[in-house]
Amino acid sequence: MLVNNAGYAELGFFETFTDAAVRRQFEVNLFGTMNVARAVAPHMRERRSGLIVTISSVSGLVSNSGGAVYSASKFAVEGWMEGFAQELAPLGVRSLLVEPGMLAHRFHGWQVGELRQHRHSRLCRGDRAVSRVRGRG
Repeated sequence: MLVNNAGYAELGFFETFTDAAVRRQFEVNLFGTMNVARAVAPHMRERRSGLIVTISSVSGLVSNSGGAVYSASKFAVEGWMEGFAQELAPLGVRSLLVEPGMLAHRFHGWQVGELRQHRHSRLCRGDRAVSRVRGRG
């Protein structure tokens, strides 16, 4: 089993990001996840069994003001994993794509209450997390 949980969120208005900052977000959230899966998949294919759990985000399904770069990296994870899961399924390798929502924590220095006060934020509705889990195979 592989649990692929690489990721961080750099938030802010898109035009304020340097090219290097955008690339860094994709290096960790997308390419880091791909590299680990690429290293493990041949062993799972050989055994014709396994499970790859990839942690994405609800931000990979819907973006919000101030989260365009993070969302873009998570949308990319979603698209890649959708195709990769279809490649793995006939070989007996299952996959799970987990899309957690906002939780009461200090991820990137913000708490849920602070996000609710941000007038552009649609990430948080009350104190409940929005999440989804999808599986293949």
